[in-house]
Amino acid sequence: MSKSQSYSEIPIDVLIPVIKKDLSTLPLVIESLKYVSHLIKDIIIVAPDEREIKNLAFEKKCKFVDENTVLTIQKKDINYIVNGRDRSGWIFQQLIKLNGEKLGNCEHYLVVDADTIFLRPQSFIHRDKVVFNCADKYRLEYFKTLQKLLGYKNHDFLPLSFISHHILFEKGKLLDFKNAIELYHKKPWFLAIIDCLDKKEWCSFSEYESYGHFCYINYSNYCDLEYWFNYNSLERNSDSLENLYSKLSPKYKSVSFQHYIVNRAKKAV
Repeated sequence: MSKSQSYSEIPIDVLIPVIKKDLSTLPLVIESLKYVSHLIKDIIIVAPDEREIKNLAFEKKCKFVDENTVLTIQKKDINYIVNGRDRSGWIFQQLIKLNGEKLGNCEHYLVVDADTIFLRPQSFIHRDKVVFNCADKYRLEYFKTLQKLLGYKNHDFLPLSFISHHILFEKGKLLDFKNAIELYHKKPWFLAIIDCLDKKEWCSFSEYESYGHFCYINYSNYCDLEYWFNYNSLERNSDSLENLYSKLSPKYKSVSFQHYIVNRAKKAV
């Protein structure tokens, strides 16, 4: 059994930011949490105050939180528009993830994107280290923003990415991350992130990349790095979890039905 498959006694909460387009995959995401090898205290759905999402959260016995209650700003306050396309909601969700320590009672909370489904048992804490699933593809724009955010240099970064569509936050380390941003910029951490965005870039910030590299740079002995083994699907799949497990789990730890990949594929046709 690999270290990511071993059971951890440490309890966690799970936070899933959701918008309406995620309703097609969200039930499978929640069901797949059975592969998370921790005691899960609360599954927290953070979303707009919409009936369909609230009904699904109730049906799945999840805690529902109105996204507009998590921060002192809302999506309309961000104004991140690139080539006429409003990306403010994308940034807003990332800021929500970074403020999720206020929503649950556990010291650790696992953030999972609402289109990512686990396919194998995984533990995110092993021998007092947090397991970070890492990818071998990365965006230079994220590193450039992180340099502006915390003053890091190119040689500080690993040649990999912490963007695995899920990550385990530890509240103490997360507070250190946000305090470091505020100390560097002399303003609230979320305003500093917004001010560091490159308005010419469609994707210029990643909460996963930023927090993961912050932990690795400052607390490398706290980090266990594993390869993510994620399958990115070009189709919104209607398979059951059992079928996905049968087809994909021999090779992959998770599958993501990503909206931006689907849109890119449609435009290419």
